[in-house]
Amino acid sequence: MKNLYLIFCLVICFGCKNQSDKTLVVNKAETMPITISIKIKNHTPGYRLKIFEPIGGNFNYHFLPEKNNYSFVKDTTINFKTQAATPGCYVLQYEANRIILNLFPKDSVFVTIDEKQTLGAYNISGSNAPLHIGYNKHAHEIFFGKGFDTIVVENLPDSQNIQRMQKFIGDKTKYIDDALNEGVVRKEIANYFKVVHTIGVANNFQNEIASLYGKTTFSQRTLFTNFYNVFNPYDTLISKAFNATSYVLKYIIDVKRDYTLSVAAKLLDTSFRNLNAEQPTYDYSMLPSYLQESMYGDLIIDDIISPYADFDRKLIYPYYKQKFPNSPYIPLIDSLEIVKTLEVKAKLSPKFLTTDGTLKQLHSSRFKDKAVFIDLWASWCVPCIQEFAYKEKLDKFLHDNNIEMLYISMDEIKDSVNWKKIVTKSLLGNNHIIAGEQLRANLIRTVFKTQQWSIPRYVLLDQMGNIVIADAKRPSSEDLLFKDILDALPVVL
Repeated sequence: MKNLYLIFCLVICFGCKNQSDKTLVVNKAETMPITISIKIKNHTPGYRLKIFEPIGGNFNYHFLPEKNNYSFVKDTTINFKTQAATPGCYVLQYEANRIILNLFPKDSVFVTIDEKQTLGAYNISGSNAPLHIGYNKHAHEIFFGKGFDTIVVENLPDSQNIQRMQKFIGDKTKYIDDALNEGVVRKEIANYFKVVHTIGVANNFQNEIASLYGKTTFSQRTLFTNFYNVFNPYDTLISKAFNATSYVLKYIIDVKRDYTLSVAAKLLDTSFRNLNAEQPTYDYSMLPSYLQESMYGDLIIDDIISPYADFDRKLIYPYYKQKFPNSPYIPLIDSLEIVKTLEVKAKLSPKFLTTDGTLKQLHSSRFKDKAVFIDLWASWCVPCIQEFAYKEKLDKFLHDNNIEMLYISMDEIKDSVNWKKIVTKSLLGNNHIIAGEQLRANLIRTVFKTQQWSIPRYVLLDQMGNIVIADAKRPSSEDLLFKDILDALPVVL
């Protein structure tokens, strides 16, 4: 619902159709260079510069290639170069500093980010510099400024509220008109900026518009129904503008009524609708194809990087590839899937350690500065092996809290073949060691504290290698165990 504002607002300053589209598209074969030079001043150690670039011209704030994630130790200048056939949105992120650049093929831009300067006051020169400066200045001010609730007055006629909104956006985009009148930018570029900046204005007013639209009686929603009737919510530049697709997503998920439904009836893709029958939150079946391509593409990439509990990309992706065989998302998705598969295999590949010594020595040599959860088990211990069924949730908890997992087998050295076989078959992954003489003696002295020891036994070491829980709950205890671990290691929160 929050994205309502964005969608009708997007076209308010721009009109209901994009009149300059034809002049903005470059032949796909004619890719041209885009260059961004970023100078970092008064660098804070540990800060990184991240550059998000479009995918096939569509806005991307999801996928960050490793090559675009810059780490450095002192003031520096990064020269970023790419090739593009269409205009697109490039986002520079340096901690709290975020610069949004709407660039065209052949553009060359120079940006200075100074940690001592005021947020939003960036030194930008090069292609269409006045537009970039104005865009980022107003985007920052709006983010910390007044909301849409100060513009729309419920008791006013719809026509007056529309006028108030048009004036508000006109004031925020006046810098574009000024640049055009001064002859420093071309008309088609100014028009393009008006659209994408309008979407940026909408970016910060979704709560207010959702509140106003959500009134209980239909008469109180006529303003927004009229907006949908007058302004096209499926503008072709939505997929290019900063964060715009998130509003489209909100629009189709939370609104689904009035004008939305009348449009959706004409656009419905029944194949996507059927595939999403069990996961309706991700049903984009009523969107135009060009928005389906970018939004499903973003969703699938997101799911690979950080899986959604209620989304199965394996249902969607085969039809996506069939419908969009030339999509620029496909090679990216396929390459990410390969990397993901390799990561899973690596995670499930156990690391067999061979060193012997005390727990302290083992921690110092292998897990320095890390907390470690230890599973003491053996290949002949049935209850131990039964607990492996709970490893997935345990692994996630330990990973999220930066805690290492170590399996220590109490098998005899002569049984090492069977030990490794069970480790591999059980897909345990993580770190494994079979207790040698020194380690076994140390465990009996410091953990079991008796020669009559029993397993399974679970132990927690802190970041210094000290035993903080000598007899922890079993993994099958799940949340009870996790609470005990967090209570013993408050610094991992």
